[in-house]
Amino acid sequence: IPLMGTLLGLPVVALIWVLYNKMGSDVALLVVGLHSLMFTFLGKDDRQSPYNIVAVGGFVTFVMLYFWTQLELTLLHAYVIPVGLGILVLLQLFRGRIDVDTRNRIRMVTLVGMLASAGYYALLRDDHPLAFNLTLIVLCLVSMGLGSFLRIRLYLLLGFAALLVDVASIIIKVVRVADQTTQRAAIGALLLVIGIGLVGGAIYYKTRRDQINDIIDRWRRKLGAWE
Repeated sequence: IPLMGTLLGLPVVALIWVLYNKMGSDVALLVVGLHSLMFTFLGKDDRQSPYNIVAVGGFVTFVMLYFWTQLELTLLHAYVIPVGLGILVLLQLFRGRIDVDTRNRIRMVTLVGMLASAGYYALLRDDHPLAFNLTLIVLCLVSMGLGSFLRIRLYLLLGFAALLVDVASIIIKVVRVADQTTQRAAIGALLLVIGIGLVGGAIYYKTRRDQINDIIDRWRRKLGAWE
């Protein structure tokens, strides 16, 4: 207990000392980064070591402090996404101590918060450029990639759903700024493509129903084995 208390108290005392003496953000980043590396080394042999909690928290604090002091970012998702990633990393490290339902609930709340914070600027705010839509696309692709790598259906489904919404938002923004003739042509072309896709999909399904059902069953069994 004295050893653990001393180790855990070191970064707190060091940060208080830096803030009290007004040493600046560079020294604070150095203190947080070095202590995070130290606790990462202490917990490297045991993924469920309490040191890893402090290490992940330190890295999240480092990123948020860098965004705030160096880049001067005032965007909500610049701070929600690092915190969410830290929670998901800790959840993956300590998954053996948490039951499946609790893990999925935590994942749901965390991932929805991350996607919502990025989607607020990309989907609901018209005064921001399309770069925010690209940020949401990257977040969705990362979520889908982690879902495939870790075999977690929730990451895959939420990432794919948010990706479709984001792509639809980009199309709407592009059509909105165009002139009336272009808007009508774009809407007509979109309806035509949707109609062709529905008719062609129905014909293809009727002609190859057994093969498509086999593929669907294989994917259903595969995803059913995922968490």
